[in-house]
Amino acid sequence: MPKKSLNINPFHGGLSEHSDARDIQHHELAAVENLTVSDIGKVRTVGRINDQLTITSEQTAGSGSFKYASDRRISDGAESPSRYIVQGDSPNGVVRFYEKKADGTTGLANQTVSMGGAFKPVYYYADGVLRIHDADFTRNSKWYGYVDSDLYQERANSNTPIHTITEFVSTDQKLKSFGDLNRTFEVRDASSANPSDGNLSTHINLAYWTTDGGEWSGIYEFGVCPVYKGNQEGPITESSTKIALSEDKLSIQLYIKNASHSPADDAAHDLGDDRIIGVNVYFRENGTEDFYFLKSFDLQKGGKDGWLKYDGSSHTAYGIFAGSIALNADPSSTASYATTTIVATITNSASGFTGRKGFLRVVGGQVSPVYFNLDSLATGSHTVPIVNPGPGSRKFKLAMLDEDFNKLVESSERQVTITDSGSEYPPGYDPDDPNDYSNIGWDGDPDDSTGVDV
Repeated sequence: MPKKSLNINPFHGGLSEHSDARDIQHHELAAVENLTVSDIGKVRTVGRINDQLTITSEQTAGSGSFKYASDRRISDGAESPSRYIVQGDSPNGVVRFYEKKADGTTGLANQTVSMGGAFKPVYYYADGVLRIHDADFTRNSKWYGYVDSDLYQERANSNTPIHTITEFVSTDQKLKSFGDLNRTFEVRDASSANPSDGNLSTHINLAYWTTDGGEWSGIYEFGVCPVYKGNQEGPITESSTKIALSEDKLSIQLYIKNASHSPADDAAHDLGDDRIIGVNVYFRENGTEDFYFLKSFDLQKGGKDGWLKYDGSSHTAYGIFAGSIALNADPSSTASYATTTIVATITNSASGFTGRKGFLRVVGGQVSPVYFNLDSLATGSHTVPIVNPGPGSRKFKLAMLDEDFNKLVESSERQVTITDSGSEYPPGYDPDDPNDYSNIGWDGDPDDSTGVDV
């Protein structure tokens, strides 16, 4: 009896390793090597038979090679679709890249990743980044991807970056602390002076100053951590400096030590890892375990005013108020309850206040205090509208505040005699209410129940 033939050709079921070879389906394969069967009815070789990747290395079955596609070329960093075969060269401790460009040309890319010695490669590719691991757990895992960072953009120079990194980067995958990266951190008191040249040998300086009228009370410690691409944080590096505060407002400013950059020189990141794009600041009360988030600093854009270059030899007094404010004359009218004005005079000899804004706070009027917007903190006089208090000897006082309502300086008290205009008490005032001080003004004594405390 003649034998029947069975035509088997749709191998798209792929390799079946969980079934006995006698039990697999017609469209499955028991074994396959260097072939692809992804198209129904077709069996094709993997890759090309010419221009093959040839690397002198010892390979372990089931490991060593990996393929992926990227929208950037490793050879020059240009945005162009490319395909790669990754080859682990274990004896030489490196990973090499066989590149196929969009125009069809192929060859070894001009970059390698060093693993530091013999290893058994395992790969993972996601979000444009290749991660390389050692299955023997002898070598550190590596991160290989493209970094495009414009660091420290200066608003004064049309947001021009001080340092630009635009290249493929190979580094340890582990997100390290600044301490792990051998970068130092310190907290500096900037109440009377900014960090000096000697301070700037420290890589990260957190300067602080205080004003009264806040809610910071206790002894505090501070720490910083790097923010990596993808907004991932490294561990916190702590400062040994402790700050004692009592009902204060706290302001902070960050100083980063930089080398001289071109800026588009692709030089190593000043903070030790090219992936770092920010610094987060944390605080905790002394004696407690947990840190709490305080402030995030974007190393690319900075804050609303961007970044500024700082010279520790000439800028220690930059932005620290030097001068005085005064009420050199009585209100233009001294009649009780009159709507009038009073002139505040600012004398400021400090540098670093160009373009800054703030407020004048006047105490002593019928409505007290009143706030007056300042478009400039430079030397000059400002006419502030006020309503006089009731008749009698009254004390007026002036304070100048910065953009965040921190007190920069205050004047001495000015004694003003308010004459009786014959006007009745202002609307809403109850003379029989011992807690209504709206016609009294400020007497300068915070402990006097008949006055208004500032």
